[in-house]
Amino acid sequence: DPANNIVHREFLKEKGGAFTAVRADEDKEVLGSTDNWFRPVDLKTGPDGAIYLLDFYREVIETPLSLPEDIKKQLNLESRGRGRIWRIAPTDFRPAKFPDLHAHSAKQLADDLASANPWHRLTAQQLLIEKQERGAAARVRELLPNAKGTPRVANLLWALHGLGVLEPADLSEAFTDPEAGVREQALRLSEPFLATSAQLRARALTLAVDPSPRVRFQLSLSAGTLPPTEAARVVGQILEQDAADPWTVTAALSSAGACGFELLEALTAKGKQPSASVVARLSAMIGAKGEVKQIARALTILRERELTATREGN
Repeated sequence: DPANNIVHREFLKEKGGAFTAVRADEDKEVLGSTDNWFRPVDLKTGPDGAIYLLDFYREVIETPLSLPEDIKKQLNLESRGRGRIWRIAPTDFRPAKFPDLHAHSAKQLADDLASANPWHRLTAQQLLIEKQERGAAARVRELLPNAKGTPRVANLLWALHGLGVLEPADLSEAFTDPEAGVREQALRLSEPFLATSAQLRARALTLAVDPSPRVRFQLSLSAGTLPPTEAARVVGQILEQDAADPWTVTAALSSAGACGFELLEALTAKGKQPSASVVARLSAMIGAKGEVKQIARALTILRERELTATREGN
């Protein structure tokens, strides 16, 4: 919070397809300063495990365009070159060794993708892709089985993707990984293959009832790459479960452009009680396409649905 010279900490908690932030420490901050020039603007985890904080260090952070002329005359708006970097660590901190990853071979960089240190993994992934070290692909695939259930799977798979050698077989096990984030990334990476790989489609479709709302949210987005019939089926399943989450609904409808009518049929099938808001938005999508036959059929479905609901109510 640069305006108030503090750094505070929050936990991110899942809230449907998005997140909500909750303060981790009541009535205190991680870091604060009585120096009103202290302007923390960004922080990163360093290669040694410490937190590195960027301090803009300037009295005024507002743009001069927002200040009245008389106020400008009272302020130092020309201070430059005073920014600093702080390293934040416990008092007994022992920095981890910092290897020169630029000097690592392709195989060593592949091994770095399995590091417990996130900075090492991301930097190794970046270097492999920048150098296009396709010779590392075999080693990356060797590491995948032992990485199961950890975030390292995502780094390994994205490295293969960045090298242009990712194959459907590489993704197969990730769909059943115990780590929800890995299943989410598997869906993103599988999108180029879903139209042609029946095996990946079958695995993707099972995630419509995944216990993680984030995974279902990603499937809502990825469903647009499925054949229309399967897209309508999987999006319909998700909307029946997540109609109260606006982000998931929006994601699901973004994948229904080619199967809007089929989705309407699925949602309004006999015995189902669809969300009125979802049906209204989906109907508007169908109408916006201007296809007279589909509009007429959609109106028929909606009329019949209203009659059925009336009869059930009586």
